[in-house]
Amino acid sequence: MALRMQFSGYSKRFRHQIIDSAIKAFRVRQEEELSGVRPLHRPKGWKREEREKQRRRKRENWYRKDGDEAVIFVPATPQSQLQRRYKQEIKDQGFRIKVVEKSGTTLKQMLQRSDPFKPNKCSRTNCFVCQSDRKGPCNRQGVTYNIECQGCKNTYVGETARSAYTRGKEHMESMERRDEKSALWRHCVEKHNAEQQEFKMTVTGVYSNDAMLRQIVEGVRINKVPAEKLINSKKEWNYFNLPRARFEDT
Repeated sequence: MALRMQFSGYSKRFRHQIIDSAIKAFRVRQEEELSGVRPLHRPKGWKREEREKQRRRKRENWYRKDGDEAVIFVPATPQSQLQRRYKQEIKDQGFRIKVVEKSGTTLKQMLQRSDPFKPNKCSRTNCFVCQSDRKGPCNRQGVTYNIECQGCKNTYVGETARSAYTRGKEHMESMERRDEKSALWRHCVEKHNAEQQEFKMTVTGVYSNDAMLRQIVEGVRINKVPAEKLINSKKEWNYFNLPRARFEDT
């Protein structure tokens, strides 16, 4: 381990700190075993309920360690400017809110492909995305998407917590059934004299861990499409009225 860290460019001081910390942690575990607090090689079922409760408390209350009452996540910006301004504003208002900066795009994400041999299309014949020249991942959870009518180029904007494949399949099946609740079939009835049209589905974003951001992005995309080109019902595209926060230098 020390040699691998050395070859990776870590300094002698840092390597010493890591190894010293690991040895101390191991000695603490040995002492806990001798005192009967915890076995060194813990069985899977050892105090399972207690450990699960402890993990749940850590997940739910990790930000309360410094006395904060809530947490807010902000996008990464150069020199963490946005995070610092949030912190200053929260401090000035007297709130106890922890501000966490999300990680930006890493060099690894830009250069590396996790699966370089992944096929361009999935083998499912009922995949709306892959049958539409595959623009975006069809299996990722939590996505925003567009469905474009090839006859008039009108667009449906949507989002789903499930995969694009699952949601796209529902769109296709409801349209083929000529379901009145289907936005695509209503479009065919209203704009194309009830003649079924060809549609193409495109995944426009993946937000698997942030449902609120996914819904906000959907609302922004709906507002950007001219009303006469939007397949979404009025109930959908009038619903979104997004408040905007603005910071000004004083």
